[in-house]
Amino acid sequence: FIRPQLEYGLSLTMVPKEALSILQKAQNNILRRIVSGHRSTSINALHKLLLIEKIELRNASLSIRFADKLHNCTD
Repeated sequence: FIRPQLEYGLSLTMVPKEALSILQKAQNNILRRIVSGHRSTSINALHKLLLIEKIELRNASLSIRFADKLHNCTD
């Protein structure tokens, strides 16, 4: 369960682009290790093959879901 560890807290705070870039690089390395891909393996191909969103897109979707839950929360 690498994904929850990598994404922990993304929806709770505004994450700077530099931090998202670091997380994206970590995710890219993890995906390459999973498929035993060479360093020159296309990142876009890995994401499509493994059906994994890039961190920036995942961050946006998690934030939208979190905001929706807050909006629909009843007291």
